Amino acid sequence: MTLQIDKFILGPLENNTYLISDSQTRQAVVIDPSFNVAEVIDKIGQEKLTLQAVWLTHGHFDHFAGASQLIRSVSYPVDMLIHERDFDLWQDGGEAGMAGCVVDMSASPNVLLQDDQSITLGAYTFKVLPTPGHTRGHVTYYDAEEAVAFCGDLIFRYSIGRTDLNGGDFFALMNSIRTHILTMPPDTILHSGHGENSTIREQIQSNPFLTLQNPQPGSHE
Repeated sequence: MTLQIDKFILGPLENNTYLISDSQTRQAVVIDPSFNVAEVIDKIGQEKLTLQAVWLTHGHFDHFAGASQLIRSVSYPVDMLIHERDFDLWQDGGEAGMAGCVVDMSASPNVLLQDDQSITLGAYTFKVLPTPGHTRGHVTYYDAEEAVAFCGDLIFRYSIGRTDLNGGDFFALMNSIRTHILTMPPDTILHSGHGENSTIREQIQSNPFLTLQNPQPGSHE
């Protein structure tokens, strides 16, 4: 039994969209489907996977722009999950208008997540960690046994998420990182919403926003 993780870099903002699947049950979920998910759809078909759900780390448009296309590509119901505190952000278009983008919102989240909820993919269990700061309802999907976390726009390899958008809060973001991310085992792999993967050990050693004595709002913009 293996947790398979495939990363696709999609859209004008080069979002990381993740297709994760259980090699035994052939069930799959897609995390943060961005623009034009044709490659993801093809991979699901080639691997003969059953798309179980779409998991959103937060409600910004570039993290759900391909969700409707993805869900329409299969002939069976597919759940879309978002934290309850970010549902309003999704309803407002995830700030797509501010960026001059039009996003297909014909498929809507039908599962509203709560803090510390457990969700499953085949034989794997993920905890929904509340990690606000980039948005109010931002979450990280964490499987402790597999030592993997999908952390959206909370933290990046050498940086942190921006906090100048609607619902952003620099001090909440830093608290989320300290309490929910840096407490993970050092070899845990962080799969971010943009850029390369990292580990907890690497973040502690190399992320300048974690090594500064008193990082201030705006220093990462």
